[in-house]
Amino acid sequence: MAPKNDHDPFNPPQQQNFTQDNPFGGTQNVGPTGNGRTPAHSQGPNERKRTTTNKKTTYQNHNNEDKKLSNKRRSKALDAFVWSVLEKEMNGLKKEYKDEISCIVPEKESCQAFFSLEAKNKNRNPNVPCIDDTRVVIKNAIPSESYIHANFISSLNSPKRFIATQAPLDNTICDFWKIVLQEKVEFIIMLCNFKEKNVVKCAEYFPTEVNGCKNMGDLKISLTKKYIVQADNNIICYKINIFEKKQDHSVKILHWINWPEVGYPSISTTALTLYAGTYFSPSPILVHCSSGIRRTGIWIMIALFMDFVNEGKIEKDFVLQLAKNLRRERAGAIVNDIDYVFIHRLMFQALLDKHIINSSQRLLEFFDDYDAATKKAEKAEKLRGNEMTIGPADIIKQNNQLPGAAVSTPF
Repeated sequence: MAPKNDHDPFNPPQQQNFTQDNPFGGTQNVGPTGNGRTPAHSQGPNERKRTTTNKKTTYQNHNNEDKKLSNKRRSKALDAFVWSVLEKEMNGLKKEYKDEISCIVPEKESCQAFFSLEAKNKNRNPNVPCIDDTRVVIKNAIPSESYIHANFISSLNSPKRFIATQAPLDNTICDFWKIVLQEKVEFIIMLCNFKEKNVVKCAEYFPTEVNGCKNMGDLKISLTKKYIVQADNNIICYKINIFEKKQDHSVKILHWINWPEVGYPSISTTALTLYAGTYFSPSPILVHCSSGIRRTGIWIMIALFMDFVNEGKIEKDFVLQLAKNLRRERAGAIVNDIDYVFIHRLMFQALLDKHIINSSQRLLEFFDDYDAATKKAEKAEKLRGNEMTIGPADIIKQNNQLPGAAVSTPF
């Protein structure tokens, strides 16, 4: 692992620059990376290897002409991608979600650990299964204590780019911190509050007052620093120290504090700020909301999109393929069609803000359609009385029925 230092990518010295190879890193939070390296000397998500050859490589050569050529090609590819989405229009995106994404549900046989007796009281919601092939296993534990409702999410050459998990329960806090230690997690992205609408959404798994401490078995969790991120006052950063016997570890919890209890956050740079500040971590980035599928799925999709754009891996339907792969690794992620539309809306705004694409009448019409669709969805959500954390289709196939044959119970 790369050596650590005291630099903080969320409150950096003014003279530093975080964004040399990252078109989405231009938010104010940019600065030295959390692992002590600047982008020009970093290897990207989870330290995947990039080979260096004698051949002229646009991506690795920092010559200005090569950069201009690379950026021009990337912009052209993104223009084609945006145009292909606009041609589908709102109804086309919603149909794409229904026909190709929501139907990706695991068989019961592929979630055996989730259905085990030992896991029953560790699952926040019985309707949100955990896929065996990608689940995070607690090591050095007896089989009955090795389960946690968490899955690895891959990106490009990194099979463990993210960990998507539910918010800790009172009886899973120790398990949560064990995987943070085990996977050497440097950043936790928290997308829910402890309570929302007077309903507990997350156990208080860390102290919230500076110098506060929580003792849990062999674990000691202490808060050494707490501040609002300079670049975005929607984010509070908690610097946590974890002690276990002779082992100690530091991690930053980045709490997006104002994701609304109903509907969607406003179109802002908060998602990009979180992405830019965590991009160069060599370890999996742990992401959780309450269920670990809705808000978590949305943010991870945005981050995956940015990963692929940064690497120039842009094809016509690449976002659809990312969404399908995410569903295969984290059951139920992206829980409804409006979530899928919201992801596109946020991506388009990011590209506009960075002047990577240009505005157009078709794009503005898409934004208007999005506003109307989200207002309708938020109204329905209010009538339901809770967040739409379960989509219209079952997340797991039951008795060989087709997805959607029965109605799932939402949070």
